[in-house]
This record gives sequence, C-alpha cells and structure tokens, in this order.
Amino acid sequence: ALDEAIMARIRSSLASIKQPAWNDRVRKVECVLSFDTPESPDGLFVSMANFQGYGADFVGLDHARTGNPLYLNIKWKKVPKEGDTEMKEDKEAPTKMAIGVEGGFQ
Repeated sequence: ALDEAIMARIRSSLASIKQPAWNDRVRKVECVLSFDTPESPDGLFVSMANFQGYGADFVGLDHARTGNPLYLNIKWKKVPKEGDTEMKEDKEAPTKMAIGVEGGFQ
C-alpha cells in the first residue's frame, strides 16, 4: 500500500494529466533518448504531461527537467502460444535450399 505522503503528492499532480487529443503523438513504443522499449527489463515510462516515452535511466532526467512526477510504466511480456511448439516439432528442418521437393521447404 502507498503511504499518505505519496498519495498526497499524486493527488496534487493529477491536474497536470491531460487526455491526448486526436493529433497528439503518444510515444509508447520506444524511448525518445535511447532504444528502450516496453520489452526492456524495466519497461517504458510514458510522461502523463507530454506523452513522451523514457527508459528507466532517463525518467529522472525528464523529471528534473519538467518537474512532472507522473509516468505510466508499460511492460510487455512475451508468452509463447501452446500450439506453436506442436507445429514446430512435427515439421522437420529443411536440408535443401529447394521449394516443393523432399528435404526442402514445403
């Protein structure tokens, strides 16, 4: 649970959150300063004031520059499908660079 001091700071910053308009770009796929993505170990942090995405190493830099304390943390986790492993086991790896012949790609 969050303590009251943190909740008070969040409540005081809620006025700075804006809803993105149709023409606003929300940079939620890659950090604007590095190559961090939501698939990175710490995920991607999107500023709720200007909708720019930052890696974990650059959130402090943006906070010091803008004073914005609210960020949305986006993390993606790849989950393998159950059916994918069965299909790969059934098919043999091609041994020839050919299409439509035995030992090649089918």
